[in-house]
Amino acid sequence: MAQVKISAHELALNTPLPFRVYSAAGKLLLNEGNCLRSESQRERLLTMGAFRDADAPVQQADNVCAGNAMLLSTATHTTAQPSAPELVHARFPTLPTGIELFQLTVCAGEEASFHVRYVGAIADQALLVTVEDECEALKVGTELEAKVICGRAVYAFRTRIAARDTRITKLIQLDFPAAIKRHTIRKHMRISTQLSGRLLRNDVVATGFDAEVTNVCANGIGFFLPDATLDAGEHFKIALRLKVDGRTHAVMLNCIARSVSRKDNGLQIGAEFGVISEDVRRVMQAYIFQQATGSSQT
Repeated sequence: MAQVKISAHELALNTPLPFRVYSAAGKLLLNEGNCLRSESQRERLLTMGAFRDADAPVQQADNVCAGNAMLLSTATHTTAQPSAPELVHARFPTLPTGIELFQLTVCAGEEASFHVRYVGAIADQALLVTVEDECEALKVGTELEAKVICGRAVYAFRTRIAARDTRITKLIQLDFPAAIKRHTIRKHMRISTQLSGRLLRNDVVATGFDAEVTNVCANGIGFFLPDATLDAGEHFKIALRLKVDGRTHAVMLNCIARSVSRKDNGLQIGAEFGVISEDVRRVMQAYIFQQATGSSQT
């Protein structure tokens, strides 16, 4: 199907898109019904070049010029001129840190583990993190094992709680690590799994087909399909139940089949994730992190 380049006025903020958005190479970027939440997201799409199907419905611009409306007037203007635009209240921008997950494990005692949020670093002096809830185990002087997932790798190091802020009670200052171990987990490396899934084809009205998930990574999944067919390039959904932090999460993943091969009276499928929600992405990242670092809880 023919595709046309998307104009800026067709990408309204906080409004469900009436069409799918593709890259110049034809890769699906956004599904119909997704919303753009910020001006930076819209600018990123326009800069990289976004396309839609030629026959897809489009957004109407907010300010459309009427075809026969009077453009100039020689009449005396008696109405007051509009005042300067009012300032819009906004939140202070928070820049991404690049660190996706930060886990601390107490070295002594019950070896309790905590997920914290990375705030920043003072070079060669301290790391700053915040905790979700108050915890008696995280006291000043406590020795910790830290594992961080950032980019393609997991970083492991020992640290110590150097200080707790008395005004911002959730803020913790950690000693800057003296030695760090790095383990690459992305780019052609997948986490082996033994999961049962349910595959839903977009063109088949059915309850779905059984799938045996064999591996998963940050942007894709591999599985065996014993009793269904699937073509390379086909869009589909797969439902999984992932155990993260001792709880089971039901997730639905939009996927695109990239490789299809016959194996043991079935099909071995390699698929790439399409557009998935931030909640599902966080669950996937936590699952991969815990499986890769051996910190999953039974």
